[in-house]
Amino acid sequence: MLKMPQSPPPPNIENDNKPSKASRRPSYIRFKNTTERKVDVIWINYDGVRVKYKTLQPKEFFDVTSFVSHPWIFRDSDNHTKLICSSREIFDCPEPVYVKVNDGVRATRKLVNISLPLYSLHDCAMQAIQKMMKDPDDVYALEIPSSLQKELYDRVRFAI
Repeated sequence: MLKMPQSPPPPNIENDNKPSKASRRPSYIRFKNTTERKVDVIWINYDGVRVKYKTLQPKEFFDVTSFVSHPWIFRDSDNHTKLICSSREIFDCPEPVYVKVNDGVRATRKLVNISLPLYSLHDCAMQAIQKMMKDPDDVYALEIPSSLQKELYDRVRFAI
């Protein structure tokens, strides 16, 4: 597992490093990327550090056994913008659900669909411009207000 750098997040990413709490209760999860983007699946560890577990390709899923109350977040792999599940940015692992089977009971996996939030027009425009930038310093050649140049510079610098 790769530890992600703790750079300051771009403006549209909340500082969501709510640490995991100790738990012995397993939670069985299936993260499914329902978007057309590559998605980083990230666990927030006990110190509040983001630990990237996997990058999901569009429509791909990933089964994980985590623990109750462990938080997970999801980011666009290319530009690091936030993605959501069940209209929330942070997914806290729930208690498992058990079902009866012929020889006893077994836990079921919770399906977690990862999707795009409703981005503002500002965010959509910034993402589109960000895709075209190869070097953070290129943003200062754009004829846009200096406050937007600074915001775009931070986004491009974080994404590279």
